[in-house]
Amino acid sequence: MKNELALLALRPDLSHLSVANSNAAEVFQNLTIRPILKMQHDLLLLLTHHFPHFNTIAYTAKSEEEYKAAVIEFLKNQIALKNQIIGVIIGHFTSDEWSAYSLDKNEYNKRMINMAGERVAGACWPDLK
Repeated sequence: MKNELALLALRPDLSHLSVANSNAAEVFQNLTIRPILKMQHDLLLLLTHHFPHFNTIAYTAKSEEEYKAAVIEFLKNQIALKNQIIGVIIGHFTSDEWSAYSLDKNEYNKRMINMAGERVAGACWPDLK
């Protein structure tokens, strides 16, 4: 219990996000996954930039949207990197969050990778052009 409170205290406050009229997956995404991704932003960038062939995406993308789609696709296809990113996120779950996550792992994993891809693409695109 004490460790879980410490985990929650580490996360940035994103209480301004509205969860009204949201389904359970969206609520979990906005109250759990999004704050963890924000907290782990620098580590997420390090993981992706040091992964082989990640930087080649920049040479093929012609627009920001194309770059974002390519980054997300890269994260989906590179199983080792995908699993590392998911591990970085779920390592910060509380017991209750893990229980909720375990009910629909596939859905939450997809959301994590999509959100991580958007975050990485958004952080890297301005540096490329």
